[in-house]
Parts: sequence; C-alpha cells; structure tokens
Amino acid sequence: MRIPRVVGRVPARPGDTALLEGDEATHVGRVLRGKPGMRVELFDGDGAAGQCEVVRVGRDEVELRLVERLEPAAGPVLEVVVAVAVPKGKRVQRLAEALTEAGVAAWIPFDAARSEERPPRADEVRRWTLEACKQCRRNRGLTLEAPLDAAGLARLAGDFGLSIVCDTEGARPLRELLAGARPARALVVVGPEGGLTPEERTTLAAGGLAAVSLGPTVLRIETAATIAAGALAVAWL
Repeated sequence: MRIPRVVGRVPARPGDTALLEGDEATHVGRVLRGKPGMRVELFDGDGAAGQCEVVRVGRDEVELRLVERLEPAAGPVLEVVVAVAVPKGKRVQRLAEALTEAGVAAWIPFDAARSEERPPRADEVRRWTLEACKQCRRNRGLTLEAPLDAAGLARLAGDFGLSIVCDTEGARPLRELLAGARPARALVVVGPEGGLTPEERTTLAAGGLAAVSLGPTVLRIETAATIAAGALAVAWL
C-alpha cells in the first residue's frame, strides 16, 4: 500500500515538525483516520518532499515530524510547455490536472482570436495541480504563465528546440518530427474550439512552429494538449 501524500511545508531537518491545517488536516485526521505513528509523505509543490510520521491529531490540525527528507526526483528529459486556449466550464480543471499528470512544466493560456474563456485564477490552478500531484507522485506543480497571443507565442518559440502547433491544415504526423534530434525543451500550441484564424496560422508558422496532426479524429482542446504532451514525454523516455 502506498504511503498517503499531503501538501504542506517540508521541515528542513529530521526531527523538526510541521503543522497541517485546513483540508489537508481534515484529510489525514478524518478521511484517513490518522493516528500517532502513521507515515505520510509530505511535499510542498515546489520540489521539496519528505517522509513524516503523525505526532498528534487535533480537531482542526495535525502535527507531523520529519523522518527523512527525500532526494529531489530527476526531472523529465524533455521540458514541455503547453500553450492552449482555456476550455469551457469544468473542463479547465481537468486540463490542469491532465497536464500535471503528463509531466508538463508550464501552461500558457493561449489568447487566440476565437478564445471564449478567461484564464482561471492562479490559486485555483495551484490547488488543482497539487491534487493531481498527490496521485501522480510529482513533487512540483504545474506553473501557470501569463497569457500570450499568436504573436507572443511566435516570439517565444525561438527559446525552444522543438515548437509545434496542433492543427488540421497543412499538418504533418507528429511522429515525423519525433524522428529527429532530441531537444531539451518543447513548446506545444493548441488553439481554441473555434480553431485558428488564417492570420494566426501565418504568424505561428513565421515563428518556426511546425503544424502537426494527432490523428484522424477531431479532439477537444484539452485532449489534444494532453495527447501531444504525453507523446513527447514517451518519445523521450
């Protein structure tokens, strides 16, 4: 059985204590029925993690003692940044969770001409991604960057060894681009539900972004973003 994971400040040295409050304390004390001596894995969402034991379970708080700090996990071979338009409704939460599970480093909300939704708040994305980190055992959460339009993404593409835009027009199969050199960073762009405008396609192509196809079916934008990021992660294992 896996040790439960909780979010909180990780103490600096073994023997030091940390206090869980709010939802995390409720989860350990009431959902997991935690008792003194129980082991949990504590992580802060910024890369630090440690194995702890429960010292005390109070009504609204749980005290933990650090047993050992855990060495930082090796990062992915390829750093993936995804620029995708914001999907509607609750699908935005699923997008943040799925990108986290796929190992994506950062999400840039794509401010496309046909975008219909505003980006979520940073604290919302932080909460969603940390919940996903518990499940996928990732210690660093997804970073939410400032929105960019097509011109901004075209300028940013020069910082990446591989830059692609998922599209249906003039696109090559993704596998053709994966047969080449192994870059350290990749940028994946996915347009809004209404698709890219001709002007956006021209702008992105001028910035060096290659149009790629993910298959014969029409995908929702959050599905396309996750599949593209996952394909890159698997190709560089």
